[in-house]
Amino acid sequence: EEGDQGEATSDNTKSVEKTPRKRSAEERKSTSTAKKPYDPSRLVRTNRAAPAGAMEAFLYKKETVAARGKSKGSDPVPPTANEQTIRHEPGCPQYGKAQMDLSIPGAFASAICRCQVQRSETLPPASNSVVVRGAVNNKVIPKKIIPSKCDYESICNLRNEISNQNHQELNETLRGSTFVGAVSRSRSLIQCGIDLLMINHRELACEMFYQVALMKFSEMPMAKLGGDGVDVMSVIGQRLQFEEVADTIDANDNTEKVPLSKVSSANANLALEAAKCLAEKAPMLEEYFSIKVEKRKVLKKNKQVSALFITGLPVLLDGHVPQPHALPLFLIRLATEVDWSEEQPCFNGICRELASFYAEPPIAPTNDEESEK
Repeated sequence: EEGDQGEATSDNTKSVEKTPRKRSAEERKSTSTAKKPYDPSRLVRTNRAAPAGAMEAFLYKKETVAARGKSKGSDPVPPTANEQTIRHEPGCPQYGKAQMDLSIPGAFASAICRCQVQRSETLPPASNSVVVRGAVNNKVIPKKIIPSKCDYESICNLRNEISNQNHQELNETLRGSTFVGAVSRSRSLIQCGIDLLMINHRELACEMFYQVALMKFSEMPMAKLGGDGVDVMSVIGQRLQFEEVADTIDANDNTEKVPLSKVSSANANLALEAAKCLAEKAPMLEEYFSIKVEKRKVLKKNKQVSALFITGLPVLLDGHVPQPHALPLFLIRLATEVDWSEEQPCFNGICRELASFYAEPPIAPTNDEESEK
């Protein structure tokens, strides 16, 4: 029995020795602190004290003033942003210490402190601006156009027609689609979930610009045309003459370019009438649609004559520029296809012509243009 008790006692002792002792909270805290020592060089600046570009010490290795002076052997070079001193106020842990070389990785995190956060305007300025690759501008195109304030019954009716014809399911489909690629000059493929759809992107753009023109009625920004503008009568006459000559060319002719010819008297008279119509409607076009046309004296055949120039066009969508080759046809249709007798058909017609003009796709380059590139 005594032997059995001795064996039992030894077994209990072993079980007691195997049971781990629980550590107190202070011991755990001291152990965790010991494992992770404070290292300022591993800190990353995330406060407002450092302006954009101040982290370039972590990315670029720069020479100090002394090294550059020795290498060049000339007059001392002014210090860069990273070589400027950081002044600390009395009471700061860094006060009275030697200045740090901020070109060393981690030096900025070691030098930054509370007094510098409070005096963030005194930090060294950025020497290099941050450039984002592929970024054209910082403009953010709004997802929704805010309608302009307008009390005209005609504009309200046209806007209500758009709202009544709204198709919510189609809107959600277009918003969630992904552009795949162009099939032709007017058609593209988009992916909607597992479906692959073909759309007429020209008609879609035309409807979009029509709605944008209505929503921005009387509040469209104006873009000035380069130079002295475009002679309205001249481009309309050339366009009419171009259509006339193009119709007379034999269909079997392999000539790629239509030869230029002098504008006939009939086409010149039509261009004159169209220019007169636009000149009469110039104040209304500028006030409501930012289409600016103005008369100007020009010298033609040693004579001072009055000519009409278009010098401004509306900005319907930021970053989008209408195609120059579509301007003559736009002016012709603006003068001939719009019903100027009634208010609502007039505004509707102008918005439609603007939409057709801005939705015109670019012309494919010819073989000569591709060879030049």
